[in-house]
Amino acid sequence: MKLMMLVFLISSTVVYNSMGAIDEQALDQLRVIVNLKNSLAQQAPEEKTKLVWVLRDFALQLVDKNGY
Repeated sequence: MKLMMLVFLISSTVVYNSMGAIDEQALDQLRVIVNLKNSLAQQAPEEKTKLVWVLRDFALQLVDKNGY
């Protein structure tokens, strides 16, 4: 947590890189990062760090009810 706070303080953009499908665990991890960023923004209103979520190795197969 301390390391992430330092990263948000000294960076203009933070890239959160995740791999695989978006599941509950991935959303929980992202929620922790976002909450950390939001708490820092409340303590330091001049903080303008951007958070970018990069999702790698994810394949989505769109299939309707007819199998198409």
